[in-house]
Amino acid sequence: PEKALLDIVYLQTDGDDVAYLRELRLDFSVLDLAALDELSARCVSPKLARAARGIRELANETPDYKTL
Repeated sequence: PEKALLDIVYLQTDGDDVAYLRELRLDFSVLDLAALDELSARCVSPKLARAARGIRELANETPDYKTL
């Protein structure tokens, strides 16, 4: 799911915008944020790095989110 999410972000104009990421209504219980960070770092894309940070921020805002 992490790679698929980054693919969507990359292909979408302003996909790294927090408002867009919030609209995705992500299920943080199935996302591995460490894997997301690793994948975004491997791609060496500023857009994906911003998206990974934004997704982490959203996950931290979610009261019932627990790291895997």
